Amino acid sequence: MLEEKYINNLDVNNIVPIEIPKFDDAPTITVAITGDMPPIDYVAPNGTPAGYNTAVLSEIAKRLHVNIKLENIDTGARAAALQSGRVDVVFWFQSNLDSNVPAIDVPEGIILSEPYYKWNEQYFIGKK
Repeated sequence: MLEEKYINNLDVNNIVPIEIPKFDDAPTITVAITGDMPPIDYVAPNGTPAGYNTAVLSEIAKRLHVNIKLENIDTGARAAALQSGRVDVVFWFQSNLDSNVPAIDVPEGIILSEPYYKWNEQYFIGKK
């Protein structure tokens, strides 16, 4: 359902911001995004998150009754942000279609999930 709306049938001329619900007295999970890979990971010029990853995070927040805080992190700083505790989770995107993109180098103390969506490859990455 989310794939159809936010990837397959996306109107690139009308990318709609996605609201992530907020809950009083719920734990917060800080998630690193790059915001620079539409339609998967996108932050509009005004700073509003959109795209497939944000839609997935909104659903996670609703189903787990947790607050999701998005932290915009440069691609090269994702692992350091995770290892330092600045973020709890990284939504990582890797394109298998681009042979110039190296395989994900998983730093010590970091775990890699199975891909949550396979268009190319995407992963949740979190501390062990």
